[in-house]
Amino acid sequence: MPSMPISRKAATRLVVLCASFVSAIVCIFLVSRIYISEALPVLRASAGASSTKRYEIASYFKRLSSKSGLKLDLIESAGSVECLHLLRSGQLDVAFINSCIDMPHGEDIRVVGVLGVEPFHVLIRTEKPEDVTLGEWLKGKRFGVGTKGSTEWLFAHEALAYERLKIPSSSHPGDVTPVEYSRKDLLALLKSIQESAESEKASLIDKLPECMIVHDSMPSTIVQSLVETVGYQLVPIAAQQAFMADTLQASHSYAASIERQFLEPAIIPMLSYLGKRRLPKVDCSTLGARLIVVAHKNVPEQAVKSMMKTLFEGEFHSRIQSKSPRDIPTPYVIHPGAVAYLDRDKPVAVNQFMEGVNKALSILGAMSAGGLSIYGLFWKKKSRKPTDYFAEIRKMELLARSDEADLTNPTLREDFFRTIDDRLLKLRHELIEDICEGRISSEQSVSNIIALLHDYRRSLPGRMKLPQADPNEKSYGSASSNKAA
Repeated sequence: MPSMPISRKAATRLVVLCASFVSAIVCIFLVSRIYISEALPVLRASAGASSTKRYEIASYFKRLSSKSGLKLDLIESAGSVECLHLLRSGQLDVAFINSCIDMPHGEDIRVVGVLGVEPFHVLIRTEKPEDVTLGEWLKGKRFGVGTKGSTEWLFAHEALAYERLKIPSSSHPGDVTPVEYSRKDLLALLKSIQESAESEKASLIDKLPECMIVHDSMPSTIVQSLVETVGYQLVPIAAQQAFMADTLQASHSYAASIERQFLEPAIIPMLSYLGKRRLPKVDCSTLGARLIVVAHKNVPEQAVKSMMKTLFEGEFHSRIQSKSPRDIPTPYVIHPGAVAYLDRDKPVAVNQFMEGVNKALSILGAMSAGGLSIYGLFWKKKSRKPTDYFAEIRKMELLARSDEADLTNPTLREDFFRTIDDRLLKLRHELIEDICEGRISSEQSVSNIIALLHDYRRSLPGRMKLPQADPNEKSYGSASSNKAA
């Protein structure tokens, strides 16, 4: 046998080396995917103004998330509405917002976790008679509505509409004067009041509205400053149930709206804030909205799982008491990464496997049923009834009688009756097969057919000269009976 040329050997070795190299690269890649964790991206997040309790919670979350490798770039914003706009436009990845806020075209926003209830603090600067409702008392006064882009701004306008109080317009002087303020400007004014001389404090305090709404987690830093510095008092919201029940109200903003079905009754516990005396004197009933954590749908599932781990494990969960987005209704669907985390303890692989097996068994069952139906139809057509045998024997008997007179040639007569005899033998074998296959089960019918076959065959040799059966041989009837048995 001639040896392989050197050039061919070199080419073969080169191909083998290349294949080995490619296989090694593939194996290293697969192993790295298994054992090397994928680097998490830096997520842009917001929780409103930095002076809020909400922002403090988000900062706490950011600090704990960094321990698991998740980095958050926390920025300031006006509030929930602005956060939703930034999320929708792709400028934010994560936001801490209120569950009662919804906006058009928010399909890309997904909920991750649910935190506590943030109450609406209704604060008044001057005394209000007890027999006068808050809506009546507000007429002709300045009403602090927060800043655009915040939950309190939307809620304040909804509350004014509910009380039938109009704001100034080109056609109406207005029942109240809305005063917009940012947290930063409000804190700056409060700081000026604290640092000013006693003679200047009264004029600075007069710049503040007689009534204002502050929406923040408890205990709110800015509410504490308003109570301590200016002497604001907390008043309850009396018409909680009536306000929440009116869910078909028209929105006063095209950008976002308050969804009242996601509001909840809330309580500001007595003695929560310290001023000249602790306030409120008794539990103050009000309305609140859940603080929820949302993310853009394009945030990687691995990053969301890391967020879920911070939300529902360890120090953050023990302090904030996070709740599953499955337990608290929100306007947004759950992020797939959150679903994967919530289902982490379930045997997902087994469930998926069993689901596949069940589908396969269902398909197999349907195919088997169809196959059995077709086989049953075929078997039914193939099987013969006892009456079929009687009719066949009767047909052969009539044929033999009609043709016996016409067959004068002995050779033709012998061939004719031999054909009938062969047909009888074949009919007997078919009967035995039907008995064995269970297509004929009546013992009486079997006995009658066997006896009729035996008698009719014995009558044939009388009409022609055919070889007789051995007298020692068992009869067809007994043989068939034994076979059937």
